[in-house]
Amino acid sequence: MYLKNSNDHCNVIKRRICPERKAQYELVPIKQTYTRPFYTRNCRLNNTCDRSQVIYKTAVRTIFYKRVVHNLVKKCCPGWQMNNPRDRGCMKRKFLYVCRTN
Repeated sequence: MYLKNSNDHCNVIKRRICPERKAQYELVPIKQTYTRPFYTRNCRLNNTCDRSQVIYKTAVRTIFYKRVVHNLVKKCCPGWQMNNPRDRGCMKRKFLYVCRTN
């Protein structure tokens, strides 16, 4: 038995284009402060040095984390395709009828 292809539920945006939610990742930079050890030696003019001294200073670094962004992507409804990539709608049928077997 042959049935007509019924994808009318997909014509919400018109021109037989269906919206699809697609998860994409983007990198988000964040400035982070942290303490960093600096080792100093106190040396005199006669080249005698005292023991090392540790000084902690605040430093800044940039870290990146992934953030998930859900975007709406427009694609052709099932059974439809574009004539060329510059078309705004999917006006060309891929097939005329769907074959149904019992």
